[in-house]
Amino acid sequence: MTAAWSKFRRQASWASLGAMVCSLVLTACGVKAQASITTRFNSMGGGQNSLLLTVPVEAYSGDILDRLPNLALLTGVEFHDFREGGQQGVRISQTFYGLRQLNGNPEAAHFLNRAFPGSFIRYHTSWRPNWFTRDLHVEMTVDAASSAGLAKIIASTTAGVLDTSIVLELPGEVISHNGTQLSEQTIVWPWRSDQPQTLLATARVVSWPLVWSLGFNVSAGLAALLTGRPVSSRRASGRSQPGRPVSTSRPPRR
Repeated sequence: MTAAWSKFRRQASWASLGAMVCSLVLTACGVKAQASITTRFNSMGGGQNSLLLTVPVEAYSGDILDRLPNLALLTGVEFHDFREGGQQGVRISQTFYGLRQLNGNPEAAHFLNRAFPGSFIRYHTSWRPNWFTRDLHVEMTVDAASSAGLAKIIASTTAGVLDTSIVLELPGEVISHNGTQLSEQTIVWPWRSDQPQTLLATARVVSWPLVWSLGFNVSAGLAALLTGRPVSSRRASGRSQPGRPVSTSRPPRR
Protein backbone atom coordinates (compact mmCIF):
# COMPACT_ATOMS: atom_id res chain seq x y z
CA MET A 1 0.00 0.00 0.00
CA THR A 2 2.80 2.38 0.93
CA ALA A 3 4.73 1.64 -2.30
CA ALA A 4 1.60 2.15 -4.40
CA TRP A 5 0.87 5.45 -2.64
CA SER A 6 4.44 6.66 -3.19
CA LYS A 7 4.24 5.77 -6.88
CA PHE A 8 0.93 7.61 -7.19
CA ARG A 9 2.40 10.71 -5.52
CA ARG A 10 5.40 10.70 -7.87
CA GLN A 11 3.17 10.35 -10.94
CA ALA A 12 0.92 13.11 -9.67
CA SER A 13 3.97 15.31 -9.09
CA TRP A 14 5.20 14.84 -12.66
CA ALA A 15 1.71 15.59 -13.97
CA SER A 16 1.67 18.72 -11.81
CA LEU A 17 5.05 19.74 -13.24
CA GLY A 18 3.68 19.42 -16.77
CA ALA A 19 0.65 21.51 -15.82
CA MET A 20 2.94 24.16 -14.29
CA VAL A 21 5.06 24.39 -17.43
CA CYS A 22 1.88 24.69 -19.50
CA SER A 23 0.59 27.52 -17.32
CA LEU A 24 3.93 29.33 -17.46
CA VAL A 25 4.08 29.08 -21.25
CA LEU A 26 0.45 30.11 -21.69
CA THR A 27 1.10 33.13 -19.46
CA ALA A 28 3.66 34.27 -22.06
CA CYS A 29 1.09 34.49 -24.86
CA GLY A 30 0.83 37.94 -26.38
CA VAL A 31 4.31 39.11 -25.26
CA LYS A 32 7.82 38.62 -26.58
CA ALA A 33 8.90 35.63 -24.52
CA GLN A 34 12.03 33.49 -24.52
CA ALA A 35 12.46 29.81 -23.73
CA SER A 36 15.59 27.68 -23.70
CA ILE A 37 16.30 24.03 -22.92
CA THR A 38 19.87 23.66 -21.63
CA THR A 39 22.01 20.63 -20.83
CA ARG A 40 25.19 21.51 -18.95
CA PHE A 41 27.99 18.93 -18.55
CA ASN A 42 30.93 18.94 -16.16
CA SER A 43 34.34 17.32 -16.77
CA MET A 44 33.28 14.07 -15.05
CA GLY A 45 30.14 13.51 -17.16
CA GLY A 46 27.56 14.75 -14.67
CA GLY A 47 25.67 17.99 -14.97
CA GLN A 48 22.26 19.61 -15.03
CA ASN A 49 19.22 19.86 -17.30
CA SER A 50 17.23 23.08 -17.15
CA LEU A 51 14.33 24.90 -18.75
CA LEU A 52 14.33 28.71 -18.69
CA LEU A 53 11.11 30.64 -19.39
CA THR A 54 11.26 34.44 -19.39
CA VAL A 55 9.16 37.44 -20.43
CA PRO A 56 9.89 41.18 -20.30
CA VAL A 57 10.16 42.42 -16.72
CA GLU A 58 7.06 44.59 -17.05
CA ALA A 59 4.98 41.57 -18.13
CA TYR A 60 6.20 39.21 -15.40
CA SER A 61 3.83 38.14 -12.65
CA GLY A 62 5.91 38.14 -9.47
CA ASP A 63 3.76 35.62 -7.62
CA ILE A 64 4.31 32.72 -10.08
CA LEU A 65 6.73 30.92 -7.78
CA ASP A 66 4.48 31.53 -4.79
CA ARG A 67 1.77 29.44 -6.48
CA LEU A 68 4.09 26.51 -7.20
CA PRO A 69 4.43 23.64 -4.69
CA ASN A 70 7.87 22.32 -3.74
CA LEU A 71 8.47 19.25 -5.90
CA ALA A 72 12.18 18.84 -5.11
CA LEU A 73 11.69 16.07 -2.55
CA LEU A 74 9.58 13.86 -4.87
CA THR A 75 11.05 14.67 -8.28
CA GLY A 76 14.43 16.37 -7.69
CA VAL A 77 13.21 19.29 -9.82
CA GLU A 78 13.89 22.78 -8.47
CA PHE A 79 12.40 26.18 -9.35
CA HIS A 80 14.39 29.42 -9.18
CA ASP A 81 13.69 33.06 -9.97
CA PHE A 82 15.62 34.45 -12.92
CA ARG A 83 16.20 38.05 -14.02
CA GLU A 84 18.71 39.28 -16.59
CA GLY A 85 18.86 41.73 -19.51
CA GLY A 86 15.35 43.07 -19.10
CA GLN A 87 13.86 39.56 -18.97
CA GLN A 88 12.44 37.88 -15.90
CA GLY A 89 11.03 34.43 -15.33
CA VAL A 90 11.58 30.97 -13.91
CA ARG A 91 14.42 28.44 -14.24
CA ILE A 92 13.44 24.79 -13.73
CA SER A 93 16.38 22.43 -13.23
CA GLN A 94 17.36 18.88 -12.29
CA THR A 95 20.80 17.35 -11.71
CA PHE A 96 22.12 14.19 -13.40
CA TYR A 97 25.16 12.25 -12.21
CA GLY A 98 26.70 10.56 -15.24
CA LEU A 99 26.42 9.70 -18.92
CA ARG A 100 24.80 6.37 -18.11
CA GLN A 101 21.77 8.19 -16.71
CA LEU A 102 21.36 10.16 -19.93
CA ASN A 103 21.83 7.13 -22.20
CA GLY A 104 19.38 4.95 -20.29
CA ASN A 105 15.66 5.35 -19.76
CA PRO A 106 14.60 8.61 -21.51
CA GLU A 107 12.23 9.41 -18.65
CA ALA A 108 15.18 9.40 -16.25
CA ALA A 109 17.36 11.39 -18.67
CA HIS A 110 15.30 14.59 -18.68
CA PHE A 111 12.51 15.84 -16.42
CA LEU A 112 10.56 17.18 -19.43
CA ASN A 113 10.18 13.62 -20.72
CA ARG A 114 8.20 12.80 -17.58
CA ALA A 115 6.26 16.03 -17.56
CA PHE A 116 5.28 15.46 -21.22
CA PRO A 117 5.04 11.71 -21.99
CA GLY A 118 6.49 10.67 -25.33
CA SER A 119 10.23 11.03 -24.62
CA PHE A 120 10.78 13.89 -27.05
CA ILE A 121 14.38 14.39 -25.79
CA ARG A 122 16.88 11.55 -26.17
CA TYR A 123 20.64 11.39 -25.62
CA HIS A 124 23.49 9.28 -26.90
CA THR A 125 26.69 10.31 -25.14
CA SER A 126 30.12 8.71 -24.83
CA TRP A 127 33.75 9.25 -23.80
CA ARG A 128 36.47 8.77 -26.43
CA PRO A 129 39.86 8.40 -24.71
CA ASN A 130 43.12 9.93 -25.94
CA TRP A 131 46.52 10.10 -24.20
CA PHE A 132 46.00 12.67 -21.46
CA THR A 133 42.67 13.97 -22.70
CA ARG A 134 39.35 12.46 -23.63
CA ASP A 135 36.57 13.63 -25.92
CA LEU A 136 33.00 14.00 -24.71
CA HIS A 137 30.68 13.25 -27.63
CA VAL A 138 27.04 14.32 -27.28
CA GLU A 139 24.21 13.46 -29.65
CA MET A 140 20.86 14.93 -28.61
CA THR A 141 17.67 14.18 -30.54
CA VAL A 142 14.65 16.45 -30.06
CA ASP A 143 11.27 15.61 -31.61
CA ALA A 144 8.34 17.62 -30.25
CA ALA A 145 5.87 15.67 -32.38
CA SER A 146 6.54 12.51 -30.35
CA SER A 147 4.75 14.10 -27.37
CA ALA A 148 1.13 14.86 -28.11
CA GLY A 149 0.80 17.08 -25.04
CA LEU A 150 3.84 19.17 -25.91
CA ALA A 151 2.85 19.47 -29.56
CA LYS A 152 -0.53 20.83 -28.50
CA ILE A 153 1.09 23.44 -26.26
CA ILE A 154 3.50 24.51 -29.01
CA ALA A 155 0.65 24.85 -31.49
CA SER A 156 -1.23 27.15 -29.13
CA THR A 157 1.73 29.31 -28.11
CA THR A 158 3.77 29.72 -31.31
CA ALA A 159 2.78 33.36 -31.54
CA GLY A 160 3.80 34.05 -27.95
CA VAL A 161 7.08 32.19 -27.53
CA LEU A 162 9.11 33.83 -30.27
CA ASP A 163 12.59 32.78 -29.27
CA THR A 164 13.00 29.11 -28.35
CA SER A 165 16.45 27.54 -28.32
CA ILE A 166 18.33 24.41 -27.25
CA VAL A 167 21.71 24.89 -25.59
CA LEU A 168 24.60 22.54 -24.80
CA GLU A 169 27.29 23.71 -22.37
CA LEU A 170 30.33 21.43 -22.50
CA PRO A 171 33.54 21.31 -20.44
CA GLY A 172 36.96 21.86 -21.94
CA GLU A 173 37.24 22.94 -25.58
CA VAL A 174 34.51 22.34 -28.17
CA ILE A 175 36.22 20.79 -31.22
CA SER A 176 33.20 20.02 -33.44
CA HIS A 177 29.46 20.74 -33.58
CA ASN A 178 26.58 21.34 -36.01
CA GLY A 179 25.08 24.37 -34.26
CA THR A 180 26.12 27.96 -33.54
CA GLN A 181 28.96 28.48 -31.09
CA LEU A 182 28.23 31.30 -28.64
CA SER A 183 31.41 30.87 -26.60
CA GLU A 184 34.29 28.45 -26.12
CA GLN A 185 32.01 25.99 -24.31
CA THR A 186 28.45 26.90 -25.39
CA ILE A 187 26.59 25.74 -28.52
CA VAL A 188 23.04 26.81 -29.40
CA TRP A 189 20.42 25.63 -31.88
CA PRO A 190 17.03 27.16 -32.73
CA TRP A 191 14.23 24.78 -31.79
CA ARG A 192 12.29 23.57 -34.82
CA SER A 193 9.12 22.17 -33.35
CA ASP A 194 7.80 21.04 -36.74
CA GLN A 195 10.55 18.46 -37.40
CA PRO A 196 13.00 16.19 -35.55
CA GLN A 197 16.45 17.61 -34.81
CA THR A 198 19.75 15.87 -34.18
CA LEU A 199 22.22 18.06 -32.31
CA LEU A 200 25.89 17.06 -32.31
CA ALA A 201 28.81 18.40 -30.31
CA THR A 202 32.20 17.11 -29.16
CA ALA A 203 34.45 18.66 -26.50
CA ARG A 204 38.01 17.77 -25.49
CA VAL A 205 38.74 17.76 -21.76
CA VAL A 206 41.61 16.72 -19.53
CA SER A 207 41.27 13.08 -18.54
CA TRP A 208 41.29 13.64 -14.79
CA PRO A 209 40.87 9.96 -13.87
CA LEU A 210 44.01 9.15 -15.87
CA VAL A 211 45.89 12.13 -14.42
CA TRP A 212 44.93 11.18 -10.88
CA SER A 213 45.88 7.55 -11.46
CA LEU A 214 49.22 8.54 -12.97
CA GLY A 215 49.90 11.00 -10.15
CA PHE A 216 49.09 8.37 -7.54
CA ASN A 217 51.38 5.80 -9.16
CA VAL A 218 54.23 8.29 -9.49
CA SER A 219 53.81 9.42 -5.86
CA ALA A 220 53.72 5.82 -4.64
CA GLY A 221 56.84 4.99 -6.66
CA LEU A 222 58.76 7.97 -5.30
CA ALA A 223 57.70 7.18 -1.75
CA ALA A 224 58.85 3.58 -2.11
CA LEU A 225 62.12 4.71 -3.65
CA LEU A 226 62.87 7.29 -0.95
CA THR A 227 61.98 5.02 1.94
CA GLY A 228 63.89 2.10 0.43
CA ARG A 229 67.23 3.85 -0.20
CA PRO A 230 68.42 4.22 3.44
CA VAL A 231 67.61 0.61 4.22
CA SER A 232 69.48 -0.71 1.22
CA SER A 233 72.45 1.57 1.89
CA ARG A 234 72.68 0.37 5.48
CA ARG A 235 72.56 -3.22 4.34
CA ALA A 236 75.21 -2.57 1.73
CA SER A 237 77.48 -0.80 4.24
CA GLY A 238 77.04 -3.65 6.70
CA ARG A 239 78.18 -6.14 4.10
CA SER A 240 81.15 -4.05 2.99
CA GLN A 241 82.76 -3.56 6.43
CA PRO A 242 85.19 -6.43 7.23
CA GLY A 243 84.91 -8.15 10.55
CA ARG A 244 87.65 -7.95 13.18
CA PRO A 245 90.51 -10.40 12.36
CA VAL A 246 90.65 -13.56 14.43
CA SER A 247 94.13 -14.63 15.50
CA THR A 248 94.96 -18.25 14.75
CA SER A 249 98.46 -18.22 16.26
CA ARG A 250 99.09 -20.16 19.46
CA PRO A 251 101.02 -18.77 22.39
CA PRO A 252 104.62 -20.07 22.58
CA ARG A 253 105.35 -22.95 24.89
CA ARG A 254 107.62 -22.39 27.78
